[in-house]
Amino acid sequence: MKNIFLLTILFLNVSFVYSKDKPIDKLEERIENLELRVVELEKIVAEKNEPKGATSNTTVPKLKQWRKLQKGMSQEDVRNLLGEPLRIEAGPFIHWYY
Repeated sequence: MKNIFLLTILFLNVSFVYSKDKPIDKLEERIENLELRVVELEKIVAEKNEPKGATSNTTVPKLKQWRKLQKGMSQEDVRNLLGEPLRIEAGPFIHWYY
């Protein structure tokens, strides 16, 4: 009887040790998959944050161009001086963003 009890305890301990390895393996696999996803997402973010370069029709105006702005200039004059704005917001006032 004592031997059966000891064998049962030994079996439970061994199965407990082996059952611990499986969740750890699963967690390690999940971590590895998540790390791969992070790398992919970082690439996507980097691509979206890259300047458009030669494909863009707009360029950031130089400081000399900004200093040539004068009060009372028409929108056409400003556009000719600074180029096409990246974004325009209209409301009570028109805001051009470069």
